[in-house]
Amino acid sequence: MVRIKDRLTDEIILQLALETLAGAQLAGMDLWRADLREAILLAGNLECAWLPEADLRRADLRGADLSGACLKDADLSGADLEDADLGGAVLHRARLREAVLRGALLRGANLVGADLTGADLDGALYDRATRWPAGFHPIDSGARCLEASRAVARLG
Repeated sequence: MVRIKDRLTDEIILQLALETLAGAQLAGMDLWRADLREAILLAGNLECAWLPEADLRRADLRGADLSGACLKDADLSGADLEDADLGGAVLHRARLREAVLRGALLRGANLVGADLTGADLDGALYDRATRWPAGFHPIDSGARCLEASRAVARLG
């Protein structure tokens, strides 16, 4: 079930009883406060989508393009973002508790204030422009710095 609410009235303006949105082309869409709990957005295109305060708990976003998306204050607890492109995405204060981010591209993403408790970042790729929550150490969580990977490749 997908629910989209009106920004001003908080009334549901669109409700879709869909089993899957796999491969959906939602680039640039305004999905503010959308209820996408458990939605299957496998390999979906959400590039530059506007998703602040969206409910994406347990959503399947494997391989999705979320580059440049605004996910400020979104709830992605338990979401599967394996191999997703989150390059340049704004995840400020997002809840990513127990989320799977294995192999995700986090180049230039803003995760300041995000809750990454229990998140799986094994093999996630980030760079110097990626912003992390205070005190968070991405390498300790299995993430890899792109600059360090390139330096090793040049030495080898």
